[in-house]
Amino acid sequence: MELYQGARDKRELNFIKNKILHFEVLHMGQEIVSLGREILGKYTLSHNTKIMDALIASTVIMYRIDLYTLNKKDFRYLEQVRLV
Repeated sequence: MELYQGARDKRELNFIKNKILHFEVLHMGQEIVSLGREILGKYTLSHNTKIMDALIASTVIMYRIDLYTLNKKDFRYLEQVRLV
């Protein structure tokens, strides 16, 4: 969903939609939501953490996967997030 928000026009949005068809869907259970809430509570004032960023961070932490992002500044302060 956050990828959709980054699209600058319909062409980019369609490109994103076509690319993510091949991605595996990771499910967010209660543990991920709870960790996201912890991250949000701890960093929302000091780092202006947004809800989607907290959920993305908690998902990659719980699944123990790398995070590929162009917005490294949004996650740099989270030691458990492995940025690529």
